[in-house]
Amino acid sequence: MLEEFLEWFEGDFNNWGQASSWPSHYAHVLLTHTRLDGTKFSSCQRYKHDGREYRNKDIEIIERDGEIIALNPVADIHFRKEGDAYMGRNYKSPLVNGGYLRSECILEKDKYTVIDRGYDDSGKQVWGSEYGPFVFDKEYK
Repeated sequence: MLEEFLEWFEGDFNNWGQASSWPSHYAHVLLTHTRLDGTKFSSCQRYKHDGREYRNKDIEIIERDGEIIALNPVADIHFRKEGDAYMGRNYKSPLVNGGYLRSECILEKDKYTVIDRGYDDSGKQVWGSEYGPFVFDKEYK
C-alpha cells in the first residue's frame, strides 16, 4: 500500500482544467511533490502566471495501523484506501490565519483533489475556497 501511495503522490500536478473552466473562482496552480529521500518529500505550490511560490513544506509519508499518514509541520493528514483512491483528512485542527484548519483530500493514480479551509469557534468559514476543492491532474513527461 505504501509504495502505491508514494508513486501516486510523487510528481507534478496542475489544475488547468478547473482554472480554465472557472477562472473567476480558481487560479491556475502548480503543485509539485519532489522526493527527497525514501518517504520524504518537498511540497511546493506556486501560481502558473508568475511562478510565485506561496506554500512550501517538507512532508514525510509513513504507514501505521492500516493508514498512510502525511506528516507535515502544520497538521498531519491521515489517508485510508477506499476503492481506487486514498481518502485523507486531518484530525487535529490547529489555528491558522485566524481559523481552525480543516483539510480534506483524495489521492488517485492521476489526480489529487484537496481543500483547506479555516473555521472560527462558531463553525463559520473564515478562509479557504468558497467554491470547492482544487482538482489537480498529474502530469506525465
